[in-house]
Amino acid sequence: MKITVIGAGAIGGNLARRLSEAGHDVLVADARGPEVVAEEVLAAGARAAEMDAAVTDRDVIVLAVPFSVQRDLADLLAGVSRDTIVVDTSNYYPYMMGPVEAVDNGQVESEWSQE
Repeated sequence: MKITVIGAGAIGGNLARRLSEAGHDVLVADARGPEVVAEEVLAAGARAAEMDAAVTDRDVIVLAVPFSVQRDLADLLAGVSRDTIVVDTSNYYPYMMGPVEAVDNGQVESEWSQE
């Protein structure tokens, strides 16, 4: 399976490593560039990629980014094939990344993410 993990931190890095170990074709993208992806994340065969290339022709895209950063990825994900599965690993922690007004006012997190 062709899988992209966007985010190379603790969650994204571990997912990329484990999915590579399981034999999947894994790309790892980080907004700061491919050069920041740690060697241990790539050791099992995952490859670091630029954001645009990482979302082209993939079966699954895993978002492993802070909740409030999702909005910054909207344009990038807008062109993804309708057949691509997008998995979101984030949770809303306003004390970490700041408040999201719509969620604070009652919008369900998954609805906000989908938008």
